[in-house]
Amino acid sequence: MLLSKKEYSLLLLFVQNPEKNMSAEHIYEKVWEQEMLDSADTLKVTVYRVRKKLENSGYTITFERGEGYIFESE
Repeated sequence: MLLSKKEYSLLLLFVQNPEKNMSAEHIYEKVWEQEMLDSADTLKVTVYRVRKKLENSGYTITFERGEGYIFESE
């Protein structure tokens, strides 16, 4: 599984914070190192790519409306 630099940073953040709800704003600030000013489309696309690469790994990234993203084992 090859990851881009941002995908790696995103996955590392999730691995360091397993089963913790993290808002899109928090994730964006940690991975992109800047405030999220507009929509979360960039984050959504990057999460989608990492999810696809995690298929059959036993781990998943879920999103709970009003809560945030969660990295957990299946």
